[in-house]
Order: sequence, then structure tokens, then C-alpha cells
Amino acid sequence: MKAVLEEKYDAQWVEGVEADDLVAYYNQQEFIYHPSPQQMMLKRTCENLKFLETAEEAEVIICTPDKDLLESIPGKHFNYSYKLVDKEDPGSVVRGWWIETSVEDAIKFSKMQMIVGDTADNIPGLEGRGIKYWEKISLEFVPTYEDILSEYVVKYGLSEGIYRFQLNYRLLHLLNCDADFIREIGSIPEDLRISEVNPRERAEEEVNLENAEF
Repeated sequence: MKAVLEEKYDAQWVEGVEADDLVAYYNQQEFIYHPSPQQMMLKRTCENLKFLETAEEAEVIICTPDKDLLESIPGKHFNYSYKLVDKEDPGSVVRGWWIETSVEDAIKFSKMQMIVGDTADNIPGLEGRGIKYWEKISLEFVPTYEDILSEYVVKYGLSEGIYRFQLNYRLLHLLNCDADFIREIGSIPEDLRISEVNPRERAEEEVNLENAEF
């Protein structure tokens, strides 16, 4: 499967980290765009190249249906999934929508996950404290990480509480800087290769070729 993704879609991977971490990391980097030849790349890969004089800063937008990325990373994102606005109206389908996530929203989401956990990733959170508990306390105030740590200690005891807190934090935290990657895997990701061809357009072209009559 990995070989197919690399060959057909120019997919990239890094040993020991998830795709979410790479998206979070590259979202923090500076990209430049040059229309001729059409390409976009990390600014650090071409700091000494002459075409920097005519290149422009590129706006980076995360396109994903993954809530962890949409709500954990501050910025402008696009959710390309479909949703039905009115269950009684089949024509009310929305095909993708924009999302603006503030720094405050991202921090609040991270703290919510420390309490509630993430069942999709098998992260338990704080046992017995679900989303209704979070909604109740967050209406009054958004707890600090110290407050959340205190709840872990009360629930599990000092040593076990500290251990569970740091374990869940590390599992939920997206690696978004060099220090994160060096701490977790001992190195930073290689510079990103950006395909000039949209994978969806490439797939559509291949389907058209397969269906063409000669």
C-alpha cells in the first residue's frame, strides 16, 4: 500500500510519526510560490536562489475532514467532506466548507481532549469525565493545564496521575516544531516535496484514459 501511494500520488512519510504531526509541522513553515516554473517549496530550501526575488509568500491552507487537525491547529482550513443540512431535503448537501480556528479555540480543544480523551485514537482521557462534564465546566471558565493535572492527581493519586497526564498530553499533542520532533524521534523532517499535479486531477485523467475508446 505504501509503495502504491508513493508511486501514484507522490505520497511522503516519516518513520515514527503520524501524518497529523507532519501537517502540523509543515503548517508552521514558510513557503514561497513561483509561477514560472509553477512550484511551491519551503523557503529554507531556496534561501540563496535568485528566483526568491520574484517569488511570493504562499498562503498555506489545510484541507482535511479530520477534526483533530481542523480544531487543533490555528488558521484557515477547508473541510472537503459533505454534510446534509436538512435531513428532509436531499438537495441541501453542502460540499465542503471553510473553518477559521483561533489560537484560543485550538488551546481550548486541546484541553477538552485531555479531559474527554479521544476514542478514535484509543486515548482514555480522565475516567468518568465526558463531554457533558467539559461543557459544564468550560461555560464558567476554561481550566488551565495545572487545573487538569490536579484533576488527574485527585482521580489517580500523585504518581499515577502525573504519569497518565503526561502520557495523554504527549499522545494528543501534534508535533509542530523542530524541538518536538527532536524530542520524540531525534531528528526533524526532511524538506517537503510538493507535487505540481493535483492527485485528484491525476486520478481523473487516469480514469478518463481507461474509459476512452481508441
